[in-house]
Amino acid sequence: MEEVFYGLHQRSKKTWVFKCGIMDTQKLVFKPEYRKFCEENQCGCYNVNPACPPECGTVESMKQRVFAYEKALILQTIQNKDMDYKMAKLAHNKLTEQLASKIMESGNTDLLIMSAGPYRHYSCLSAYCVDAQEMADAVGMTCWGTDDKIRYFSQIYFMETYNGKHLHMRSGMERLTYALIIVLVATMSAWIMAMLLHLQPVDFIKIRMSAAMWILTRLAASFFGVFGFSIMFNSPVRIACSTAVLGAIANTLRLELVDLVALPPAVAAFIGALTAGLLASLLKNKVGYPRISVTVPSIVVMVPGLYLYRGFYNLGIMSLSVSASWFAAALLIIASLPLGLIFARILTDKTFRYCT
Repeated sequence: MEEVFYGLHQRSKKTWVFKCGIMDTQKLVFKPEYRKFCEENQCGCYNVNPACPPECGTVESMKQRVFAYEKALILQTIQNKDMDYKMAKLAHNKLTEQLASKIMESGNTDLLIMSAGPYRHYSCLSAYCVDAQEMADAVGMTCWGTDDKIRYFSQIYFMETYNGKHLHMRSGMERLTYALIIVLVATMSAWIMAMLLHLQPVDFIKIRMSAAMWILTRLAASFFGVFGFSIMFNSPVRIACSTAVLGAIANTLRLELVDLVALPPAVAAFIGALTAGLLASLLKNKVGYPRISVTVPSIVVMVPGLYLYRGFYNLGIMSLSVSASWFAAALLIIASLPLGLIFARILTDKTFRYCT
């Protein structure tokens, strides 16, 4: 994590110093009397920002919120006093948020961020009543110095293990592969049942609905489909809801391009994935949600399960040419999905060349 934070710090082109360390959350010291600093309202956020007292919760409830995690990543920046302290604090919090996004992209999406002062929807040390001096001593940092330097602290709380097992979801490709396996198993199960019950695929019954009703129906179905996949990937509910909205827009656009514009399904899938990637970048810049937690569930619903099912069915009855045709169409669509995300990343991320 230190290397990641250092890389983010270097790219930000800041000249101030940073330090970081990890400690057990059980070693944190909480002092309820620190809540009075919030009540003095020097930051102007008391009873205004939902992340600040009294709306953020009692001291005890926030303490238990911290103890739900095993480890605390302590981040510190050291800056000269002649710097604009507001801009310096904002830069520190942005670096913290970017690091949290990198951690979430590795698969650990259950994080708690404690910012340096109120920042967006994150609470600060005073709201949690954490003793900054005790915390700094525990990780070998200086809290208050006589060197005319300003020191900002933020924390990222995380679970070192999950249900006794280390987290394995380290990349979006693994998540996508996992989802594809589920779709493949579901497709093969449907094929086996169809063979046992002597069922065969037929065209859908034509339903008379207006174009507006079609769009609304597809938006609703896509929303719940993406939401389900997002929950399956252990995303928090708030991220799952945001992902579902983006996925519903992208998938409905894909379907409408096929029906209204008569685009080839693979091209429509590329545009749908591109749209999902662009919207995910906007969401990341707005609230800090990592791209990978948003884009993968959004494109999984675009995987052509019907095409795969028909391919397996025709393979089972030894209609090899028809089966190959369905499989080829499915593979084109599946290949178009990551390409759309890659193009979106190229368009929105100037540091994409640094990614590994």
